[in-house]
Amino acid sequence: MLDVTPILPLPAPATDGDLGPLPPSQSLPPEEDWNENEDQNKAAKPNSVATHTLTIEIIHPPPDIRNIIDKTSQFVAKNGPDFERRIVQSNAGNVKFNFLRASDPYHAYYQHKLAEFRAQNKNSTQQPRTIGIMHPPPDIRNIIDKTSQFVAKNGPDFEQRIVQSNARNVKFNFLLASDPYHAYYQHKLIEFGDQNQNSTQPPSQPADSAAPDS
Repeated sequence: MLDVTPILPLPAPATDGDLGPLPPSQSLPPEEDWNENEDQNKAAKPNSVATHTLTIEIIHPPPDIRNIIDKTSQFVAKNGPDFERRIVQSNAGNVKFNFLRASDPYHAYYQHKLAEFRAQNKNSTQQPRTIGIMHPPPDIRNIIDKTSQFVAKNGPDFEQRIVQSNARNVKFNFLLASDPYHAYYQHKLIEFGDQNQNSTQPPSQPADSAAPDS
């Protein structure tokens, strides 16, 4: 036979609805602890932090303006802020150079290219400039030397005018980055740029020079 466990009788609930004390796991904390828990929950939530970091969107200019910006930033990265000031002064009324103003929509692109060329110049200081340069024949070399001399003196806008006026002249293909003589042109451009920069410094007086006798 199976053992039968006797059923114990339970007391009837109180008529006033009082069921007695709750077990500890179901009891509510004291009211003074509620505010403390609320403060802890607020502290756990991430707060919005005011920041001065500004995300600047780079707007890419059209090809004609982009070419001027690229060349200008390349020259400024090489020759410094004084060269940039000279460009601003000599092109004050030229809308193609409005990107030099901080309020211009293409100024961020100009700053981006400027930082890019400065980084390239910093890395290239450890390498000779003549690596990978193909020397052109005498007739082309003479054109490249003269052109690079004028562009180094007059700036990228002068180069842009040469490109436009000689678009179909194969003798000026060295102005294109894909041309095999473009590296030689860039080398001469840097060379004449260095000469121009040195020529702007006042000549030093020889140490053995003396004032003429009166």
